[in-house]
Amino acid sequence: MHVKTRPRVAAGLVGLLAVTGALLAPASALAAEPVDDPIRFDSGHIDAFALSLNDDGSVRLALKEDVTGSHVERTPESVELFVKSQAIVDGVPAQYLPAGLEGASYQLPLTQNPELLWPGWDSQPIASVYGANAKIEIDVTDVTGPGEVFLWSQGPFGDPRQILSGAWKLPATIQQSAPAHVHSNWAFTEPGTYRFTAQATVTSGDGTRESTTNSADYTFVVAPAPTALTIDGAESAVEPGSLLTLTAGQTPAAATFSDFAWFSRAGSDGEWQQVTDASGSELTVTAVDGAQYKATVSGGQRVAAGGPFTIESEPVTIDAAAAPVNPTIGISPLAHHYHSGSPINLTAIVEPALDDATYRWTVQRTDQQTPGVLPETGPTARLTAEQALSDAVVRVALLGTDGTVLAESEPATVDVDDHGAAPLQQVSIGGLAHHYHSGDTVELTASVDPASVLTRFEWYVQPQGETVPQLVAGQHDADYAFEATADLAGAAVIAKLTYDDGRPYAESAPVLVHLDDHGHEIPETGLTIGTDRAADDYWVGQTARLTAEQSTPTGLTEHRWLVKAAGADAFAPVAAQSAAQYSFKPTLANSGIQVKVQLLHDGEVHAESEAVTITAQQRPVVTELLVESDRAAYVPGDTAQLTSRQSPETGIDHYHWYVKRAGAADFVWVDQSREADLAFPVTLEDDGAQLVLRLFDDTHAVIAESAPYTLTVAAGATQPDPVEPPVDPAAPVGGEPSPADPALTSTGLASTGADLGGAVLGGALLLLLGAASVAVARRRRPSAD
Repeated sequence: MHVKTRPRVAAGLVGLLAVTGALLAPASALAAEPVDDPIRFDSGHIDAFALSLNDDGSVRLALKEDVTGSHVERTPESVELFVKSQAIVDGVPAQYLPAGLEGASYQLPLTQNPELLWPGWDSQPIASVYGANAKIEIDVTDVTGPGEVFLWSQGPFGDPRQILSGAWKLPATIQQSAPAHVHSNWAFTEPGTYRFTAQATVTSGDGTRESTTNSADYTFVVAPAPTALTIDGAESAVEPGSLLTLTAGQTPAAATFSDFAWFSRAGSDGEWQQVTDASGSELTVTAVDGAQYKATVSGGQRVAAGGPFTIESEPVTIDAAAAPVNPTIGISPLAHHYHSGSPINLTAIVEPALDDATYRWTVQRTDQQTPGVLPETGPTARLTAEQALSDAVVRVALLGTDGTVLAESEPATVDVDDHGAAPLQQVSIGGLAHHYHSGDTVELTASVDPASVLTRFEWYVQPQGETVPQLVAGQHDADYAFEATADLAGAAVIAKLTYDDGRPYAESAPVLVHLDDHGHEIPETGLTIGTDRAADDYWVGQTARLTAEQSTPTGLTEHRWLVKAAGADAFAPVAAQSAAQYSFKPTLANSGIQVKVQLLHDGEVHAESEAVTITAQQRPVVTELLVESDRAAYVPGDTAQLTSRQSPETGIDHYHWYVKRAGAADFVWVDQSREADLAFPVTLEDDGAQLVLRLFDDTHAVIAESAPYTLTVAAGATQPDPVEPPVDPAAPVGGEPSPADPALTSTGLASTGADLGGAVLGGALLLLLGAASVAVARRRRPSAD
């Protein structure tokens, strides 16, 4: 152990001053039950042997402390009394020490040192029952530990005085001729854990009353003084100029010296200089190649030498030559979730940036055993969201010129959430001839629109008269060919798109195989409408997804959807909507609309469903959305920064922004806007455009909407000062239109901060149903939700 001294003023030197124990005011005679929560004390006033009265006048032995409160009584077994390394003392002249105590020891002084534990004992509370001249004996027995435990007091000139009955060290008996509060010097000759048992006997002054306390167990833990100091943090080469944190660690690790000092020099031949404002065990420095650092830690007292114990580390040298830095790579954060049809833009983040690097992007779906490699080799890649990609793991690797992997990113997980809707992909079967002759080859091809990342198919054949389609074993390609035979006359063929593990994803409508029978009739079928909800009622903001379902496969795929608004006289066809699926957004304005579907054969109605009624309700508004802009006016090329806040805050963060430009009839979703704030690039065409922010719950029902904010854009106009957005309380706010031809428009809710379910909301919603027809796009565009 390398030990050196450093001048230091020693506070409270053990044995140099004689100070009597402080007498505190008597505590309440009848104390509460002792606390028994485990706790450690390493400083502060402790009455280790605290005598108190029970309700029946008997005496109990406990422990009282003034650390967590005033005179807090605890069970001794629940307390660990911790003696810090700083208690070590050496070099005290023999005349100030009790007999038998030599060399270095860990001492708790008679007078309080605020850095250390200050244990004593108190018998004053028993005086009210046993008298001011009561006799007290505290027997300390069963002492175990790595060394010896000394207790003594001091005379006026520092000479040691016995306070144990005929002894200087434990085990022994503490005798008091009257109730008193006493402190003493404690010394532990070795570090480690000490345990002993104490029990007190109290006798009244006249000898008429006596009480023996409970037996209590005490634990003192003495931390060792450090024997060495090491510095961690300079083991590896670092980049010049980078920040480096050095940490000084004491050996043994249980040591608790806390007075650190740091020193530095430019090289091995330089002069050591103390680092100012550095007193803890850590030091953060700017890396300079060849610079050296060392540390010292001090504590305790070397009385004869006039200073503390000081341990010094070996120097460490900083290696900060301009070494190559291994690059790291990551993927810029993905959106909270995506919806089918939305782009998933992937961007690699490389530190440090590299020119002309090659990248390898991989995607592994939940159904894949190994990842697939994307064609892109640059720092960006793009996927189109679909449900098959939900929970897929994306990684990117940085490749060297020889194709070796220099760095690989952590996985990023894709979340695709269509809120319970079926996959966007539709499977259709092509190549079917009008009819076949026996022996002909039937060649069918399954296609998917929009395209899917899935490529595995399953084919099913349901002969006429059978009730269950039969799987064609081993047929997993998009193409399927088979021979037309008599038993397949009128058979239905279905293609299913599946995950690689066989789970179904989307399936086609059945097609019928006709064999050389031009008079073959299409079978009769029942036609019903399936909805995506158990009940046909929706919240404003949700999408109703309807599906025409045939009870018997007919092979017919052409449909006609019809709607009748509440109060209308007749059903009107929805233009350009001939698929088996039909989606729109119910609103308060079109609540109660009736929908039915017809199955067509050569333009004639082959089957017709019963009408279903779709109703909508407004979800109760839970907060007010307040929108502010960074400027009052913009010029083309600016980016409008819109911020929002909730009043009150809800913790819900499912947002979308919508814009309605001048002359437009409806609000449309601002692509990929999902945050409370919006950065909106401004063009001259945006002058007079209105922006609104909507808040949705987890079912995509609207639960709050801001007042519209109107953009002012003019060439050359600018206004740098932030202002409050203009509010038009009477302006109606249209909803997100899902059809391409917006004759049937999903209107949303408008809010000025008042109850959105009231009269203001009712006046703000418009039903835009055409008198002759209701036009809806054949396929809905990718929506915000």
